[in-house]
Order: sequence, then C-alpha cells, then structure tokens
Amino acid sequence: MCGAESGISGDGDRWDEFAVRNAYLISISELDLNQDSDRISGPDCESFEGCMAPSTIRISDQWYGMKATPPQHREQLQSFLDGLDFEWLQRRATPFVGTNCELRKDVFDIGREHIVFEILSPTSAAIVRIRKPTLLTSESQNLQAEPTAQDMSDEITTLKYVSENTTIPVPRIYDYDTSSDNPLGAPYMLMEEMQGHHVHHLRIPQSQVQHVYTQISDIVLQLSKLTFPRIGLISQQECVFEDYHRVDAFHSPKEFYLVRAQRFYAQQMQQCDVNWKTLAWLYLEAIPLICNPRIDNGPFPLRHPDLNNLNILFDDEFNVVGVIDWTLTQAVPWQTFVVPPNQFDALCYPENRQVYLDVFEEVERLQNPEIPITKLMRDCEIMDLLESYHGWGAFVEWRALALACLVFGREVTWVDVVQKYRASVQNGAI
Repeated sequence: MCGAESGISGDGDRWDEFAVRNAYLISISELDLNQDSDRISGPDCESFEGCMAPSTIRISDQWYGMKATPPQHREQLQSFLDGLDFEWLQRRATPFVGTNCELRKDVFDIGREHIVFEILSPTSAAIVRIRKPTLLTSESQNLQAEPTAQDMSDEITTLKYVSENTTIPVPRIYDYDTSSDNPLGAPYMLMEEMQGHHVHHLRIPQSQVQHVYTQISDIVLQLSKLTFPRIGLISQQECVFEDYHRVDAFHSPKEFYLVRAQRFYAQQMQQCDVNWKTLAWLYLEAIPLICNPRIDNGPFPLRHPDLNNLNILFDDEFNVVGVIDWTLTQAVPWQTFVVPPNQFDALCYPENRQVYLDVFEEVERLQNPEIPITKLMRDCEIMDLLESYHGWGAFVEWRALALACLVFGREVTWVDVVQKYRASVQNGAI
C-alpha cells in the first residue's frame, strides 16, 4: 500500500468554472437519475446532443438551462445571452432546418467552452454550439488561455477529416462563423442533431457490455491508424495544450511532455498552494519514466481527448450512432494515446478497466495494428495519472500520492514528496 500519511490539504479555492458547475449540479435537488436503469440523466456534459433515444423524448428535454448554471455565474451568462441575436440565427438556420424553425432561449446546455441550443422545425432539427466567455467569480483563478476562433476552426477541420477517413459517426457541419463580430455576436457552429442517448458506463446491461466495449475499442483503433509525423493539430503547424495555449508542433514525446510540464509548473509557481507546486514538480520528475525509444519517433496517432460516455451516443440497441465534442483533438504521443477513456480509470473503476482491456485486446488481435496498443495500455499507470491532472477542479491528494508512489516507491507519503520538492528548490535543481 502507498503511505497513508496525510500531507498539506488543498485550500479548496482552485475550482475552475467547469468544476464549480459540476459541484453545483450534484447539489441541486431537481436533477434525478432517470429511472431507466440503462441510462443516466442530468446536464453533466458539455453538449447533450441526443441525450435520449429518438423514440422517447426530445434532446432538449434533458437540458436545464439557467437552472444548471451555478448562481454565481448566472448574471454573467445572462448578460452574454442578452447580446446574441437569436432571431438572426433562426433565419440563418432555415435553409438547413426548414421554415418556421424555433430556438427556445431558455432551454440550453452549458459546458466549459460552449453553450448549446436546439433549433426545431416541424420537419427537422439542428444543434448550435456557441462559444461563450469564461465565467469567473471573485474567488476564481483563470490560469488558462481563452479558447479562440482558431480552436473552433480546428475542430471543424477535424470533423471533416475523421468523417472522410474513418467510419466513426460524427455530426455534419451545416454552417459556421468563427469570428466574434458576426451578426449573432459570438463564434458558432450549426450542426446535425445526432439522435441517440448517453449510456452511463456503470449502467450498461451486462448482456451489452461486450458490444459497447467492442465499439469503443474500434473507435480507438480507427483513430490509431490516422497518424502524423508531428505531435499537434491536423495542420501539423501547432500543438494545443489542455489550457488552450498554442505552441509549435513537436517532433518528440520527450519535448512535448517537458514543455507541457514546464508550463504547468510555471503556472503553479504563481499560486500559494504548495500541493499544486509539488504536483507540477512531480510531473517533471516522472517524464524520464515514460519515454520509450520504440515509439518515440512517430508517426503519432490522432486522439479524441475526451472519449467518455458523455461524448458517445447510442441507439436503443446500444449501437454507437455518434461521437461528439472533438475540441482539442490532435496527434499525440503513443504514451498519451493509449490511456483509456476516463470511464476506465484504473483507480476508480479497476474491474471495468480490466474488462475493457480484455475486449480491446480481442478487437486489436482481429485488426492486427502495427503498434501493440493493448500491451501499452496495460503498462500505462504513470501516464494514466499524468494525463488526468488538468481535469482536477481541486487538488486531489490520493491521486497525487498514487503518482508519487510510482515515481519514488510505494512507502512514500505526500509529506515526504512535499519535502523532496522543497529540497529540490533549495538545491537549485529546478
């Protein structure tokens, strides 16, 4: 067992907008699990395109609008919405959705980067994703760059590329404008409404687990065959980190991980929490342990950065009918690519992970890819933890300690790690 001694607890103030919203959603009594044991409800994802099956209910019936927005963000959000020209947007959507189309301004889903509305006509429907500003409170700390028009353009390019080079179902783009000075008043994408529903990974009927996991495995394997000489966007000119910071595309995983870790460390040095500083230093210490000469020279596979149960849509027979939210998709090192989706997290869902890996291995055997992905998946404990830190809303000591145990040995405590970090600073090692 890893050392259980507690270190210095997180101060709790480092919740970003997305984490604040998720914490708020847990607390509001109106959001209940759907009684159908095969699916879960509640606005816990960025865009609820197709949250329920087409035979049962409209997608937007599971969107909670302002109710799903933390109270401290509502005034800023309302001010943003008041500045949008929705009547213009409805006219713009008419050629794709049909005449007499309607957009209900009070019904929407909201995520970290977008706010999502449904546009309906008597005969058709579409989804519009609108880029929104980051919502901050006086307690918030915004350490990341703002998403840009280029991020939306990159996602559109990715959707087109994936559609043309795989059988993965992705939404068609009808119309878009990535500038902020368009008639709507914000960057937007008008796209096909993909009918389907989300399936929570803990509520998949046992009889369907093999079928669901096989399809997820096939999606991953198809993406593994879309390879590029550099680590970065499809354009191969730039790479984007999780905080939307753009740099030149990389030629090697070591260079990629080092620059990303140095940026993370520099960000944490602006804060007062020693736990985050120690974690950033620990990331740097772990880099030599993840380099692998066999796979470090590329080419590098295209990775959907958030291939979880909230971004995969199923029909009533548990067939995949859509994969959504391709923001920040790019070619990555194999070490990052093989980290399973977070519904197969090794620390939280070890049994699900093992079943997924067994299914993936069988699908991989039939397809016989050049890179032994299953073997890399089974050996990616450190990468599992390194790839999850950017999703934390607050410092999570037990996860940080799990990484420390892999780097320094199973008997280390978090207090030990903090002391190692401070000694390293004092010795000028970083």
